[in-house]
Amino acid sequence: MLYSYQSRDASRCLSSRRVVFVGDSVTRALFFQFAHIVDPTLPEDPPDDGAKHSNHFFVSGSQTKLEFVWDPFTNTTSALALTDPSKSSLNRLRQFERPTLLVLGSGLWYLRYADTSGGLSAWEANVEARIEAINGARDKLADEVVFLPVEDIVPSKLSPERLNTMHSSDIDAMNSELYHRIKPSSTNSSWSRLLGSVSYERISLPSVFNRC
Repeated sequence: MLYSYQSRDASRCLSSRRVVFVGDSVTRALFFQFAHIVDPTLPEDPPDDGAKHSNHFFVSGSQTKLEFVWDPFTNTTSALALTDPSKSSLNRLRQFERPTLLVLGSGLWYLRYADTSGGLSAWEANVEARIEAINGARDKLADEVVFLPVEDIVPSKLSPERLNTMHSSDIDAMNSELYHRIKPSSTNSSWSRLLGSVSYERISLPSVFNRC
């Protein structure tokens, strides 16, 4: 059975630290659930005020700084500032405090709005750029960087417009792309075992995300 984390665990691990989520509505939902676990007095869902496509910022009772950046394509200035320190013109935008946890999630909007986003090929190019920048950074950009898998769809819950643009085969291809870009090669895994199971991975991919 998986351990169910409580606010007391978050207080011990994240007290006075910074946590940043960047992404789409799936990432936003996870952010609010996470924030509510960190501090049960914080909302569990985004406000239903017509401005849900917005950034959010909370400070928990243990002084954990919780940030959500609305960026369904993970390609805005904010996302670049967090994930690509080689962009010298963006360095001034980076916060002085490195996040202890950085969570990135996108994909469905690339499918839903393929005409303007560039679709699957644009998503692949953006993912490649983000992963290369994170892995190529001289210093770790966060204690833990997490790339969320693209969420599986439930066709019966989609409108006809969404059903015509979001296909399970495309999502499977996107998650396969993420897996093979993030998971270390067999050669690197062998070296890790020889070096005492030390991991040199910069990014985590929670594949169990679509099995819950």
